[in-house]
Amino acid sequence: MSDTYRGIVGAPTTPFNSNNEVNLHIFAKQINFLIESGVSLIAHPMHIGESLNLNEQERRDLAKVLVEAAWRSSSK
Repeated sequence: MSDTYRGIVGAPTTPFNSNNEVNLHIFAKQINFLIESGVSLIAHPMHIGESLNLNEQERRDLAKVLVEAAWRSSSK
């Protein structure tokens, strides 16, 4: 395994709905867009914004959506 990362790193934001709940549907769309646009890596969470205020379940849900989207993309 190489210890050098190459290419574009995508850094998605965490979208919220009007009730201040994480919008997993929009997050999945962001991840799909980044992957389809050719990013090499996805940096998430960034720990410079909203991620510090997410609870453990929200963080798990976001990670699950990210992994599932990446898995679907790699299966194409």
